[in-house]
Amino acid sequence: MTALAVEMPSPLWAGRAILRAAGRMALHVAVEGAQVPTAAMFTVPVECRPNAESAPGVRPWTGPVDEGLLCASCLRALRGDPEPEPARLIPAGTAEALPEPDPGRRVRPLWAMPGLSTYAGPPLPAEYGGRPIR
Repeated sequence: MTALAVEMPSPLWAGRAILRAAGRMALHVAVEGAQVPTAAMFTVPVECRPNAESAPGVRPWTGPVDEGLLCASCLRALRGDPEPEPARLIPAGTAEALPEPDPGRRVRPLWAMPGLSTYAGPPLPAEYGGRPIR
């Protein structure tokens, strides 16, 4: 029986220091060439905050690392992805126009009007121990 060697692609953070944010489980990737001290520090630039003055408090991390544990902003900066579009705030009670349906599709617009939620308490028994409850 022969075994096939499968070469795994090296992760984007290979060769860079992985840091844990102070007080959180978020892991950050230090910028290339950053000097990482052995104690907790605030001046280590990370990918999501490359300016050392605004860098979060971090300490070195030597545990296992996968993409699920890394800071999403650090991964986005490493990959060169654009910043996500910020959420639009819409004041309460403001109606927003729905997009027009495709003219080539024949659909009937549906309007859902949710009713008010009402909660009823559980019904009480009419008697207890053979005696009526008043």
